Parts: sequence; structure tokens; C-alpha cells
Amino acid sequence: MNVARFEKLVFLCCLSGVPAPAIGADGESRNPPGPTVSLVKATSSRTSKGVVNVDVFVSHIRDLRTYQLQVEVTGGKRGALSLQRITVDKSRSDFVFGSDFVIDAVDEVQDRVGGLRFSGGKDVGEMGYLATFQFRATDNALGTFHVNLRIGEDTFLLDSHGDLIAFQKGSSLDLSVDRTGAIRDARDARRPR
Repeated sequence: MNVARFEKLVFLCCLSGVPAPAIGADGESRNPPGPTVSLVKATSSRTSKGVVNVDVFVSHIRDLRTYQLQVEVTGGKRGALSLQRITVDKSRSDFVFGSDFVIDAVDEVQDRVGGLRFSGGKDVGEMGYLATFQFRATDNALGTFHVNLRIGEDTFLLDSHGDLIAFQKGSSLDLSVDRTGAIRDARDARRPR
């Protein structure tokens, strides 16, 4: 497949709405876990002060062949968390497509990333790694910033037949930037030391 055709496939699809899960009177979900895309602050990465890596994972999905993702950052009292780079580490043991032949594409102008498995789809149970978004706090950044999966035409999952896979947004992140420029998970920042 040539790159231009891949870009059309990956970057021109759209995502329809996702149905809400059925919740019983006891507050428990009546649906089995469905496909979920979650953001997690990377713990094993070595980054400099003012830099944070956010990993994106998918779980509970069957027949995944193609994905494309965008994240967005909102909030903060001032300044910004600026996107520095997007990577797909295919050498990770938890990479969604394992060691299968895959093409990945990063579009840093539109802040999106995609991956395409060459043949068939892949089933994922608990957590399959998709990509890493790296952010840097601007010099004047301060406050809590919300990092979330952007839902729209630039975020989608496709099966091996090219059909959209409905999914739900899992965890997002609230990242706290203090006066020194240090970035922490806002939940950790609220805990006493």
C-alpha cells in the first residue's frame, strides 16, 4: 500500500457516536466491558522537568486493524502544555499489534497518530499500547491541565473489514504544573507529602 493511499485511509475516516453503557439500579454496568481507549501518564519514561509523556491504550476490543487518535489539552490558570512529539514504540511488549507488520503515521501538524496492521485484525484483552504523546509545559504554565482523547472525525478504530468499531473513552488525565514547572498527576499533587 502506498503512503498516499494509507494517509487517505487513516486520516479521512470519521467516527459516529458511541452508545452509553446500560447501568442497573445497583449502579453496575449491565454490558460486558467494551472497547475502551484510555490515557495514562507514563511512569517508566525519563523526561526532563516540565515534560510529560502520555501513553494511549485500548482494551476489550476484537478484530482491531486500524486506529487513529488525537488528544487535546484544556484548562490551566495560564500558559499551556505544548505537544512536542508523538511516537509509536512498536518494540514495547504491550504494543497492540505485537510484532506483526504495521505501518504507523504521525501527523504533528494535526496532532494525530495512526496505525495499520497489514493483514487481519487483532483481539486485545486488558491493555494494548497505541501511542505516546509528549507535552512540555510552557515557561509560564501554571495550574491543572486536562488531557483528553479528542472525539471526532480524526479519532477512530477500524476492524479488518474497514468498519468503524464503537468505543468508549476511558481514563483521561489531570496534570498539575506548579511554579517550578514540575508536572504531576493532579491526584498525586493533592496528596500530602
